[in-house]
Amino acid sequence: MGVMSDGSLAAGQAALGAGRWMEARNAFEAVLAQRESAEASAGLGAALCLLYERTGSLAAPVCFHVLHNGLMLAIVSSHPELAT
Repeated sequence: MGVMSDGSLAAGQAALGAGRWMEARNAFEAVLAQRESAEASAGLGAALCLLYERTGSLAAPVCFHVLHNGLMLAIVSSHPELAT
């Protein structure tokens, strides 16, 4: 599990550096789905910042943030063992 997380983290950082925010977001979310990670949380925040810069509006990152939190809540609600 750690190797996959580290690979996803590196992939997210590379995608973010190349300006591919959607790919970066997916990679950072993959890490966060497996374990808490300050690096992945920061990367996800950077991807949302890049989305804001691309769209010029806070609506897109805010909508994504709401969607992300809703999905995480649904996953934890249906699988309580993941909450620990």
